[in-house]
Amino acid sequence: MTILNFEDLEKNKEILENLESAEINGVYIKNLKAIPIEMLIYLRKNLNKPHVHIEIKSNDEFFYYLENLEKFNKNNIYFITCSDGIRSSTLCDILRENGIECYWSVLENSC
Repeated sequence: MTILNFEDLEKNKEILENLESAEINGVYIKNLKAIPIEMLIYLRKNLNKPHVHIEIKSNDEFFYYLENLEKFNKNNIYFITCSDGIRSSTLCDILRENGIECYWSVLENSC
């Protein structure tokens, strides 16, 4: 695991693009390659919000989150990943419609 600070993000863009995972502002992000460097810089600039990473591995988990939207904290930023992008992008769209800041990505090499 790599811990990044704002200076690291600005100075080491090429290195970051080749990292598999990192801890950013206390959040472990497994699929770092799928997150644009601009978003990583944005993460560091927005230190007043906690960041939550959710990995959806099954349809059961997907429907659990859909049925429990009230459990999402509107003060958080959510990063959602899944194996093909369908569930994560769908959930992210629904969260945004409900006023929750959310980003999604595809989790590479997942089963």
